[in-house]
Amino acid sequence: MKHLPTPPPAPPHPSPWNERLRKEIASARAIVILGVGNTDRGDDGAGVAAARIVAKNIPLRLRSRVKIILGHETPETTTGEIRAFRPDCVLILDAAIAKRRAGALFIVERELLVEEALSTHHLSLAMLVRFLEESVACRVVVLGIQPKRTDRGSPLSPPVQKAIDRLADCLREALKTKP
Repeated sequence: MKHLPTPPPAPPHPSPWNERLRKEIASARAIVILGVGNTDRGDDGAGVAAARIVAKNIPLRLRSRVKIILGHETPETTTGEIRAFRPDCVLILDAAIAKRRAGALFIVERELLVEEALSTHHLSLAMLVRFLEESVACRVVVLGIQPKRTDRGSPLSPPVQKAIDRLADCLREALKTKP
């Protein structure tokens, strides 16, 4: 989970997160979905929880082109596995504090991934994104889920659980339509 700075004003008609994910999935030959977060800290584990749901529902015909990886709080340890798969798109799912309502889903724009951001990860996501883009030559999209609570031992909050289900449904539907 990372704390993001206050975002700049939104463009007049921003592309919704689900539209962007559908486009990324449709245009990708091979995709990695990387679930990130600490499942012992309530909503911080939202990215991992969403990735687990999607993993259970990938159509058999796509399993050679879609890989689900649970990076937990050390996603940098998965870079070898990601490089070996050779995706042209990596979707990172993670809790992100961006002063939105609990359970809000949003694309974390690259300029908001700052090196100094407070994070529960050992390596900042900005560094991970840059490393993947340069070493794998892939597009990386970070999808944030606004947490409600991240106390150690707390369960997922109801609004974040609903967001996880919405995200997993969107990813499943987008993957179903992939040729």
